[in-house]
Amino acid sequence: MFRVLNAHLPAVVQAGEYYTQLAVMQADYSFFSPNIAPDFIMSVSLQKPDGHWVVASMPIPNTEVDKRLHSCLLGIQRIPGDLQQIIAKSWAARVLDEHPEAKFIRVMVQRKKQPDLADYRKGVRANPEIVLDVLFNTHH
Repeated sequence: MFRVLNAHLPAVVQAGEYYTQLAVMQADYSFFSPNIAPDFIMSVSLQKPDGHWVVASMPIPNTEVDKRLHSCLLGIQRIPGDLQQIIAKSWAARVLDEHPEAKFIRVMVQRKKQPDLADYRKGVRANPEIVLDVLFNTHH
C-alpha cells in the first residue's frame, strides 16, 4: 500500500519525511547494535558582571522536560544552522531568566561517539565533537 501511495503522492511522502525528521522519529536508536548511537551533551555557561565564567544549569523541572530536551539534542544535528541558532537562543533565554546579570551566555552541544569494540581494544576512546557552539551577548 505504501509503494502505491509513494508512486502517486510524492508530496505526501515528502511531508511525512519532513514530519518524522522534526519529530525526531528517525533518530539513531541503535542501543544494542554494534554501532552505538552517539551521546549528546549540552553545556551552558555564563559570564558574570565581574568577568568570571561559570557553568549555568538550565532548569529541568521534571522528566518530561528532560525527555524533550534530549529529543532536541538528537534532532539538532539534522536541521539547518539558522534553526539551530533559534533553538540555542531559546535555551540561552531560559538561562537568562534565571541569571539576568549575565553579560554573555554560551551554549555548546557536543556529540560523543563511542568507538567500535576493535578500536576500543586498541585504546581509542570517545572524544567529544562540537556540533553547536554559540555565544550570546545579553547587553547591547
